[in-house]
Amino acid sequence: RYVSIVDCHDCTFVLGVIDGSLTLDSSDHCHILTVTRCLRLFNTTHTTLNAFVANPPVLSSDSTPLTLGPYTSSYPKLEEHIHASGFNVSLSHNYWDQPLHLPDSCQPGTVTLMSPHEYYPFVIPVLPLERGTDAQHNPCELPPEFVKCLKIKAQAVSEMKDKIKDIPQADSHRDTIQAKF
Repeated sequence: RYVSIVDCHDCTFVLGVIDGSLTLDSSDHCHILTVTRCLRLFNTTHTTLNAFVANPPVLSSDSTPLTLGPYTSSYPKLEEHIHASGFNVSLSHNYWDQPLHLPDSCQPGTVTLMSPHEYYPFVIPVLPLERGTDAQHNPCELPPEFVKCLKIKAQAVSEMKDKIKDIPQADSHRDTIQAKF
């Protein structure tokens, strides 16, 4: 229900649905991915947060520089956990891009919103729990400009795959390259 991350450095945290709050304190160079009701940051630097936040994130005590972006991951029971928490994951209920700066804490310009071109899915390498489930579907609605950029990136990967298929190479080399995609 409640998660506190304190004094962590150079870490990536992929957290499940947090029905209460996530507090990040005295940490730097972290990447946090979560769906949470409340998000609070204290003395945190050089950190990226990809989050669905049901309330505006609270930033205080010299949390700089920070990058905030929409939630970018998934895992097999995420939708079930979101439903159990009662979150409405539509864009109008997501406040990732509306942080509150406590007085005399963050300096102007020290918090940036992730651009759609910087946004990539964070893939967790898990198998679906049952046939027909999609372990990589992000149920949190994205802003239209992020969806557009993801479609462009997916098309570029598809085109690259097609080009690789057409490379006249020994079958073993082509198979090795295709296995990477």
